[in-house]
Amino acid sequence: MGLLFVLVVSIIIPFVIVAFVGKILGLYKSADDRVLAGVCGGVAERFGVSAGLIRVIWLLAVLLFGQGLAWYIAFAIVLPTDYHHKKYDNDY
Repeated sequence: MGLLFVLVVSIIIPFVIVAFVGKILGLYKSADDRVLAGVCGGVAERFGVSAGLIRVIWLLAVLLFGQGLAWYIAFAIVLPTDYHHKKYDNDY
């Protein structure tokens, strides 16, 4: 019973929340500002803040609360990559 609770809290709930919140807020992964999957770059582009600030906040969430990594993985899997906001558009 304890393992099932851990799985639900650590894996399933982040995926469900990311799916709904990501759709409502219009979140996406960045196509060009990425270190791993582009999640922090996309969140930063969406809210108009520095990607470095988002990365520091995410790192603190991982180190202090332990759930930041599960949330990052959920964001990386669920959010679509947005190629329309590329900084260097090569369409001529």
